[in-house]
Amino acid sequence: MGSQSEALKVLIAPFDSNSDDIGEIEDLFIDAVRLAVKVGDKKTAQKITTQAVQIAEGSEIPSRQANALYCQGMVDQDAFVLLSAAQRFTDSGKKLPQAKAYEAAAQCLVEAGEMGKAKQALERAMEIYEFLDAEADINRLHAEFRQYGIRRGSHRQHRRAVSGWESLTEAELKVVALVQEGLSNPEIASRLFTSKRTVGTHVSHVLKKLRLTTRTDIARESAKRSIATADGAGEEVSVGVG
Repeated sequence: MGSQSEALKVLIAPFDSNSDDIGEIEDLFIDAVRLAVKVGDKKTAQKITTQAVQIAEGSEIPSRQANALYCQGMVDQDAFVLLSAAQRFTDSGKKLPQAKAYEAAAQCLVEAGEMGKAKQALERAMEIYEFLDAEADINRLHAEFRQYGIRRGSHRQHRRAVSGWESLTEAELKVVALVQEGLSNPEIASRLFTSKRTVGTHVSHVLKKLRLTTRTDIARESAKRSIATADGAGEEVSVGVG
């Protein structure tokens, strides 16, 4: 608990700096209020929430509205408000905060005994973490599924393979499809609402798993695979007709 309290002090330091740069603290709201609630520092949690609400007032920016909703939902432990925050993060294109909002909502729903709704929220969080290849978050959420006695079907069977097409994650397959379309990394990042660095990482992983050298190789092999899949489907149909 002591280390978490120290971490909280570091996180909230910019909130007390009287800085006029809102962007300096906007990305800290989620983690700061979550940690404040976790260590039981209600005063700090409420202070952070008040600032988030003030910034969101009169703003049409979805991420600011989402931050305010998330903070308020955490302070009040209100699953409905947290789910609303997740939706606003969806509108803003910020996937990681969206997943965290779904996860927090699930925890509130578990406390309320709404296990069915909790599972749905946890599933949504997991889908996003898997899309982002956020391994630490995926592992933590798997532990939470078990802790809550919630069983989840296998959605990641492809991870049993370490190479080849079967080893590619959903996120990597989406990047492959866009590489095949001829999009650059910045264009793919914009399309998927993620960073250029993340896209570059996905491309590197794909090259390694498929034992390829260049993006052109990825596009060529993806096109071949698409054609082979289409031909296979056509053969199945012709056999059925005959």
